[in-house]
Amino acid sequence: KASRDPAGKQYFWHMLVGHNFSENEFNKLLDAQHQGLKVERNRNDFIQLLSSCYLSFSQAGYNTMMDLLITNTPAVVVPFEGVAERAQIIRARAFEALGITKIIRERDLNSETLLSTLEQVSKSTKDPLKINLNGAARLAEIIEHKLSI
Repeated sequence: KASRDPAGKQYFWHMLVGHNFSENEFNKLLDAQHQGLKVERNRNDFIQLLSSCYLSFSQAGYNTMMDLLITNTPAVVVPFEGVAERAQIIRARAFEALGITKIIRERDLNSETLLSTLEQVSKSTKDPLKINLNGAARLAEIIEHKLSI
């Protein structure tokens, strides 16, 4: 059955696991599946799956963040903060400042912070983003226009 938070709200979790995750650890997750949790390796149709999600909980990798922009899916991110890794936290802060995501720092992640942040995001409303995601096509138009002068 699906998970319930302390207030009794029911959740269905769909967990996608990257290929850097060991086969042994992945198999442990598969063994833990139940009616409220489906575990799979990353999927080629991630963006379609993401667009149908109530909300997303993930790291803050470049592709995932761009997919969040495209789908406008409410999101909580936990940026990877390895020794030399700064890009994810910088990206996550920029997205949070724009109201696109909420951040939970790795050091602060626990069941309490996760549930309260997911609840905050699920209750928030946001307007559709007004970001032009067709930059390459627009640049081509500009170059074409300049060359025809």
